Amino acid sequence: MTEANVDHAGTRERDRRLVARMIGLLNLDRLDADHFRVPGLQSEPRRTFGGHLVGQALAAATATVDPVRQAHSLHAYFVRAGVTTSATDFSVARDADGSNLSFRRVLVTQEGRVLLSLSASFQEPCAGDAHQEPMPPAPPPETLPDDHVQASRIAGISPEAPALAGRASPFQFRSLQPEVRLGSQPAPALQQFWFRAAAPIEGDQAFQRIVLAYASDMMLLGTGLIPHGLRWFDGQARISSIDHALWIHGDVRMDDWLFYAQESPWSGQGRNLNRGHIFDRSGRMVATVTQEGIMRRRTPRAR
Repeated sequence: MTEANVDHAGTRERDRRLVARMIGLLNLDRLDADHFRVPGLQSEPRRTFGGHLVGQALAAATATVDPVRQAHSLHAYFVRAGVTTSATDFSVARDADGSNLSFRRVLVTQEGRVLLSLSASFQEPCAGDAHQEPMPPAPPPETLPDDHVQASRIAGISPEAPALAGRASPFQFRSLQPEVRLGSQPAPALQQFWFRAAAPIEGDQAFQRIVLAYASDMMLLGTGLIPHGLRWFDGQARISSIDHALWIHGDVRMDDWLFYAQESPWSGQGRNLNRGHIFDRSGRMVATVTQEGIMRRRTPRAR
């Protein structure tokens, strides 16, 4: 086996481990009918990724709903940050089960402190008149290198960018304009990229949608930084999510390429607003996302 083949095999094994770890975090321990828990990780303490909490909260809600009904929307507020080393609890309130829709609320806590509140709606399959905004023009994902490869080829990007693009992730990313996402200059508030799970994901449509909820938080908040010459990884701004809304329009496979078109129509008063559409490779819109977050420049400490 050549050195290149060994490296490639090692990368595939790493990707499988990362995807397996993500799946493990989305499989909750059921304490009783409406209460769930995820144990803390045996690792260095760090801030919990917001997408983890959203995906886990949706998993808790999904477990209390008739399987024929699929999640089609959720709305979440991030109340405070969590840490990966503490156990996280999920309490579900069964607000209603109507003739076609089910409504759930989930309260996410660590040591009695609220981290996230989430409301979700579930619907039985239903036919209806359909239309959608077309997918923006984009080259096929097979024609683009992964972002960590592109980062090594782009001159003048942020010093932090190659490490960012190459960091371990359960997803692959192929950006249409990596020089914007990984750069440092002001540019229009737009990010467009293909993404998919880095290894196959088994599971029914309910679980695919849980993974979609996890992934919908990726990169979105950074879109509103770009017009101001800021990036979320450069340490110049303090950013955090305030709320997150996701509408799921149809079935999705998270281990096939999806196209995420993100934009930020507004920022001000220390906040920015970001939204995005997610399409499958056929151009079918599978989800719409909106998120508002804190965006404040860091002030140098006085000596």
